[in-house]
Amino acid sequence: MFLAIGATLRLAFIETWVIDVTGVDEVVSVSKHVAIILAGLLMLRWCDASAPDPEPTPLWRKLAHDRPRNILAVVGVTLAVVTAPLASPAIIEDETHRVFLEAQYGHVGGTFSLAAYIVISGVSMYMSGYLSSLAARRFDKRVLKACMTIFTIGCWSGAFYFTFVGAYLLYGLTGAAAPISLALVQSVGNLSQLLCIVFLAVGSSVRGFDSIMNLRKYRRWLIQLRPLWQDLVSVLPANQIVRVLDDGTSLAYDRRSLRRLYDRLDQRILDIVDSALSLSDWIEPQLPERARAAAEAQGLSGDDARAAAEALCLRIARRRNADRKDAWDEPSTVPPLRLTDEMEASAQWLSRVAYYYQLPLLDTLEDGIDDLEPA
Repeated sequence: MFLAIGATLRLAFIETWVIDVTGVDEVVSVSKHVAIILAGLLMLRWCDASAPDPEPTPLWRKLAHDRPRNILAVVGVTLAVVTAPLASPAIIEDETHRVFLEAQYGHVGGTFSLAAYIVISGVSMYMSGYLSSLAARRFDKRVLKACMTIFTIGCWSGAFYFTFVGAYLLYGLTGAAAPISLALVQSVGNLSQLLCIVFLAVGSSVRGFDSIMNLRKYRRWLIQLRPLWQDLVSVLPANQIVRVLDDGTSLAYDRRSLRRLYDRLDQRILDIVDSALSLSDWIEPQLPERARAAAEAQGLSGDDARAAAEALCLRIARRRNADRKDAWDEPSTVPPLRLTDEMEASAQWLSRVAYYYQLPLLDTLEDGIDDLEPA
């Protein structure tokens, strides 16, 4: 939002309109500087949260934490506002276009008024560029890696802009004539700012798009797991069943609500896993192998055969438990479900198991399982 404000105020007609309305010449430049300072610090927070945490945390990385960042925000905004009257009036080109930066060349007060804006924003860009590059290497998902790579290019473009501006103004304090023309200064500055804004906007949009796609994916998994979840939680202890009934949501709610979607999916997975572990003692030693062989005999292979076998084992074990049959003295040592520590991977696998759990094919597998030898 702050980046959008800063970019909008660069438009000549917006700038002129704001000055005409307020009657204060410095209001646009101050507003732009404040907006960019805040945008840079918020961006630093986002990049810091995305990058891996080193142990121990280096001193420069601690500057990205909440307290130092908030102090920098207060100091930067205060200095940008207080020192604004020291700046030289903007150069008016073509009677409408206001050129502020170049008017500060060789002007001590103007350079000082821009110091907080340039230093804080520049440091934010450099740190964000480094952290986002670390984040790009951290993520395995192509969308997130692309997002952080694009974002990194935007950060380094911004870092170049503030380095260029700072060097330009410092050179002006020597009293020497500018080493490059005013037109070139404007071209380089505008191009680097444009690249910064475009790449930051695209990078953050990709991340936003990925978040939306994740929500859709979580919602789909939540609905797909529902039948398996409803069938298996009945084997849990009474107090846990009460908790599931109290905390559980209806199918209509699962379809329409995105509230706490990740947490609801995670809890549903935990309920299924707890239920499956409760049924482990009712899975006979050779059942997983025979179920796998039956699935392969019906033309299934790979993950499909394994998922169908797990679904069949769970269904048979649940029925034995519901019929109050004794648990096996030496049950199968094969885990009832093949899961990982990653929630998304577990949800994806369980959705496959849930798919086969509902299929009439499971009746066919169970009918023929006694005729098959273990694989």
